[in-house]
Amino acid sequence: MSIREFVEKKGSLDAMLTSWERASAWSLLYPELAPVATEPRQGATSLAYVLPRDEPDLVRVVDTWIGVARGYERFASARRYWILGQAARRKKPRWSVARDVLGWWAD
Repeated sequence: MSIREFVEKKGSLDAMLTSWERASAWSLLYPELAPVATEPRQGATSLAYVLPRDEPDLVRVVDTWIGVARGYERFASARRYWILGQAARRKKPRWSVARDVLGWWAD
């Protein structure tokens, strides 16, 4: 059964096992459904990239791209915000003589 068939109630299932990210996305479209994380939740979500056989150059490009993407905090931050639903953290303003000492531009 596909997820679409499940959410449109075309079967007799009460629950479906899928990734947390996919369940979260579908719950935005169907608010009556809620994703439930199993405990304990170990490690990161696994993803698979399907590539043609005998394409070592393409494999190297994808491997490099994944390695670079993992190195950027903004990707992790975007995943936390958009996929896991964790609110973005508000940055505190930098210290300022005008604001912090003289009291100008009070928030």
